[in-house]
Amino acid sequence: MAGIVGTALKDDVRSRDEIAGAMTALLSEPVSRLMLDAYASPAREGHNISFGRALALIAVTERFDLLDQLLRRIGAAVLVGEEINAALLGHLQARKRQIDAEIRAVQQRTTPIFRGNDA
Repeated sequence: MAGIVGTALKDDVRSRDEIAGAMTALLSEPVSRLMLDAYASPAREGHNISFGRALALIAVTERFDLLDQLLRRIGAAVLVGEEINAALLGHLQARKRQIDAEIRAVQQRTTPIFRGNDA
């Protein structure tokens, strides 16, 4: 995680103090530049960033790609903005194809039913 934190901090145009301030505002709990420095240092094994703070860092730096890298290791992915609608559309289209195939299969094995005066 230190590498992810370091990349997010290094690539942002804001200072670490500004990023810490944005995280503090988002989390409603204090986050300092010194904390960010510790989280970004691989040598500081006792200072691992919590998941909540990592998410806050991703949110304030808008580095969703870094979170995506982590999630893909476990078979998941991050969708941002319109990607959500595109994924939903693809999912709905796949479901529709499946339902259409089921309808065709039922139609093929269905025979008309006649009762009483229908014959």
